[in-house]
Amino acid sequence: MVDYKTNKDIDSFEASDIFQNMSKEKLEPIKEIIEEIEFLISNRTEVHKEMNSSVDKMQLQIDNFLLNLPKIKSERENTNLGGELVKAMSEFRKMKIELEQIRLDEKLNYWRDVAQLKRELREYAREFKEKESKSDLLDSLL
Repeated sequence: MVDYKTNKDIDSFEASDIFQNMSKEKLEPIKEIIEEIEFLISNRTEVHKEMNSSVDKMQLQIDNFLLNLPKIKSERENTNLGGELVKAMSEFRKMKIELEQIRLDEKLNYWRDVAQLKRELREYAREFKEKESKSDLLDSLL
């Protein structure tokens, strides 16, 4: 059947449009998933940076306190606070070790999370390219 206004074959035009719409409908959800995974990778990277920054700040505060503690200890030598300050120094050193453990755990978890997300991203990108090439092939045939 021919449309006399546009001088085109209506049946082939509709079939072509249907296949193009079907292809777009199949590709769009995959494209959205890919964008979401990229967003998740970006967010996880930001969380990792913030975590490292927070740990750095806490360690710096502990270091500063530990540097000032001998001055405080010498000023309080004649009081009962001397023993308490030694305990405090010990506790702060333990905290510093715990913060380093938190940093190492975060580094490992970050690597695992991003590796998993990138693996998923590669799978969906491969699927997207396959469907896109099939769609292009159908378009060229029509």
